[in-house]
Amino acid sequence: MSRTRDTLRQSLVNCLEASSRPLSYKELSAMLGVSEKDLPQHMEHVAKSLRSKGSQLIILPAACITCGYRFEKRKKLTLPSRCPLCKSERIDPPLFTVK
Repeated sequence: MSRTRDTLRQSLVNCLEASSRPLSYKELSAMLGVSEKDLPQHMEHVAKSLRSKGSQLIILPAACITCGYRFEKRKKLTLPSRCPLCKSERIDPPLFTVK
């Protein structure tokens, strides 16, 4: 999917643009062969790059599996550790796509 001369951030953009559905860090990690822990810092830069090109990184927020709480106002792009309402640690990860 990515060319060897693409940077990691360009490869992230290419994967997001090529996908017909939003992707999680786990899926992007598997596609690109990089650690999930490295992706949040790169996604912040991807969002800035896309804005300058007239596109937008759409973030579908993480959600608690137990009570359904959605982390709508969360600024960080990392996976929350637990739900502020029910304290459950069963959290669906945020998903990303390009518009």
